[in-house]
Amino acid sequence: MRIALALLAGLTALACCGEVDTSDTQTSFIVMAGQARAVTKIVQDDYLYVVGALKNGAQLKVAACAVDEVLYAGREGNFIAARERRAEERHSLAALYWVKALEALEKQLWGIEQCSFGAGEALCSAKMYKGFAGRRGQKIAPSVYLRETMEANPKSRFLPQVWPLLVESLTGEERLDEAAAALARAQAWLKQYREETLRIGEGFTPIYERARARLALAGARLANRKLAPGTPEVAPPNTRNLAREEK
Repeated sequence: MRIALALLAGLTALACCGEVDTSDTQTSFIVMAGQARAVTKIVQDDYLYVVGALKNGAQLKVAACAVDEVLYAGREGNFIAARERRAEERHSLAALYWVKALEALEKQLWGIEQCSFGAGEALCSAKMYKGFAGRRGQKIAPSVYLRETMEANPKSRFLPQVWPLLVESLTGEERLDEAAAALARAQAWLKQYREETLRIGEGFTPIYERARARLALAGARLANRKLAPGTPEVAPPNTRNLAREEK
């Protein structure tokens, strides 16, 4: 089977394909460099490569560092709304829609992975470390969603963001011993990630550097919290009341 390998340096050929309308929720897309390529099926989706099957029987294989987003067929209204609210930086409302989308897509592994990450990221951005009432009415902290992301896909493309966010969330939840353990695991994973991705190309370096910086910041927050436990996090100015937003 023919395989088209697209690394960062090889995206020029794709740019001439023109932009594809991704509003068709029953079609899967691989989005890269502002262009979306329709595929019949996502064959592989991890932090090394994304592979999609094409109509002509070939495969499109793209280094994960060149992928902006992977959109799976079967996206529903809450998923679409969550992406829109995230783009608007309305974090608390985005989290609400991600949780609703997770409930709707809970039988799809990609849905669990993407919606769990979306919810965890949004709650951390809103400094809502205690979470809010989600499935079955209980309050769910962002760390729960972040761990669900890793369980759904142990090699998720989101891991360079998940690990620093997990340390941040556990720190915000005052689970400092767990945060310290997560920090140690994250540092070990990041070293492994660097080694694996260097074999593919330097295109992964910006992702690695961002993850390392975010992890260092999360580690600093953990160290400060240990010195001054119980200090509340201040929510960013664009965080709004969920009840008011939902209206």
